[in-house]
Parts: sequence; structure tokens; C-alpha cells
Amino acid sequence: MICLDFNLAAQADTLDEAQKKLHQMIKSYIADVLSEDGPDRAHAKHLLRRRAPLVFWIKYYVFSVLSRIRGKNGNEGNRIAISDPLPMIPAGA
Repeated sequence: MICLDFNLAAQADTLDEAQKKLHQMIKSYIADVLSEDGPDRAHAKHLLRRRAPLVFWIKYYVFSVLSRIRGKNGNEGNRIAISDPLPMIPAGA
């Protein structure tokens, strides 16, 4: 599983485990970048805009379109959407 917005990836035996791992990685990544005393704070602007390479985005959109086409043909059960928002906490909290 890949987070295209921060170019992070997680791997596990099940989809649920991979999703939980990736979610935790994203939370940790953001906390490290936004921590006032963290070593990455000086590079926060760059790190928060670090995106996956273009080829991953292209693959994502190609598979997304193919999935939608297949969904119209009755194979909707194969689609997985992960759109849970990441809870944000002010940096000073």
C-alpha cells in the first residue's frame, strides 16, 4: 500500500494490517516533521510536499479508471476506497 501524497509505503500480510501500518507511518511522519524540537522541522515545507514519482500517480489513475469500468460491469466487489481523514492536532498540543 502506498501513500502518494508523502511517498510512503507499507507492506503486510493483509490489507487491513497494511492500511493500519501506513496510517501509523503517516501520523508519525507528520508528527516528526511538525515537531517544534524535531530535526526535520527546518525541512517541513519540503517534506510535507514530497510526492510519489509521477509513474505511481499515473498507475493509480489508470487502475482507478479500470476499476470504475469494471465496476459498471458488475465487479464492484473488487474495489477498495480508503478515504478516512487523518486527524490533525495543532503542533503545539
